[in-house]
Amino acid sequence: MITVNKLIQKLKSFVNTAVDNGWMNANPFLGHKFKHDRLNIIDLTIAVLKQLENLEFAQPRLARVGGISMFIVYTGQHYLDAICITRDNITEGMDGNLWIHCKRKKTGKWIDISMKEILLSTVKRTIRNN
Repeated sequence: MITVNKLIQKLKSFVNTAVDNGWMNANPFLGHKFKHDRLNIIDLTIAVLKQLENLEFAQPRLARVGGISMFIVYTGQHYLDAICITRDNITEGMDGNLWIHCKRKKTGKWIDISMKEILLSTVKRTIRNN
């Protein structure tokens, strides 16, 4: 998603080109400063993660979204990749543990994700039957 500042920056570059080529007499952006809001990023603590894992949802749909969100937090995968994982993607590895073997939507590369115990419980709650 493009922000308003980014759109104005692009417009400013077109206006600068127009002024340089003599197509415009004056630059309306002369002296304009862009504001950059600093984001305060807060890391999730183990206690907060535990609260989110044990959160009870009123609707099954919300429980599925919560489970997918927890899966994304634990694996670092993208949302599109997370929602496409099915039971067929879970296989037993050579080490005897369960692994998720799936293809990334964006790159088309195959990835393997180790199913740790905490991730396994999250996946069991939210996996689709495809």
